[in-house]
Parts: sequence; structure tokens; C-alpha cells
Amino acid sequence: MESPQAHIFRIRRDKYFIDDEHNRLLQPNPLTKDLNSSIHHLSEGLYSEDVHFVFELIQNAEDNVYGAGIEPSLSFCLVKTDPTNTSDTDGALIIHNNERGFNESNVAALCAVGQSTKTVNSRPI
Repeated sequence: MESPQAHIFRIRRDKYFIDDEHNRLLQPNPLTKDLNSSIHHLSEGLYSEDVHFVFELIQNAEDNVYGAGIEPSLSFCLVKTDPTNTSDTDGALIIHNNERGFNESNVAALCAVGQSTKTVNSRPI
């Protein structure tokens, strides 16, 4: 099993054609499938309400896997400075959840629009 960092580097290289030094590799556009999927999801009004993303975050926390004996928790914190140092930001929303953590299939799903590791029954209505 590869390390988490190696897994992310492999996704960047294989899917987005970005090498380990953050350089774009010259290849056919590998994003076509994801872009088509994103257009489909957006056309269905995935986030038609301004606050829908908050409900989605709460639903995700509910669907997460927690370690034995762990009481699930979820917190939202507004901060004045962006910890990622993104330019032109006036702060950040930090969300913390004490779930077990991502596995390789979770990371792969995050890197693909319209993909999910959730079953149809666990998705929000």
C-alpha cells in the first residue's frame, strides 16, 4: 500500500497530468469526463440554496466512520486569517470533525466530480 502522499502524487500525475514539481505535463486533457460530470451536477441545481453546503457538511459528518469509543463531534470556526495563505482572502471557515480519516477511495472520490464512496441510501435527500 502506498503512502498517503504517494497516493495523492499518483492522482495528480495520472489524472491531472501534474508532476511532483507542480509542472503540467503535455498530454490530452484528462479532465473532460470530470468537466462533463460537473456540468451535469450543476445543471441539476446541486447547491440551489446558499446554505446547502452547510447541510452537506453536517450530513458528511453523520456518514463518517468513527473509531471505537469515539463520540462524534463537528465544529465550525470562523477565523480572520486564512491558514492556507490564499491570496485575496479575508479569513476562513475551518471545519473539524473527529472521524477516522480518509482512505484511498475517499481521496479518489474527492478528486472526481460526481463520484462518491457513499451508498445511494446514505446520500442526503
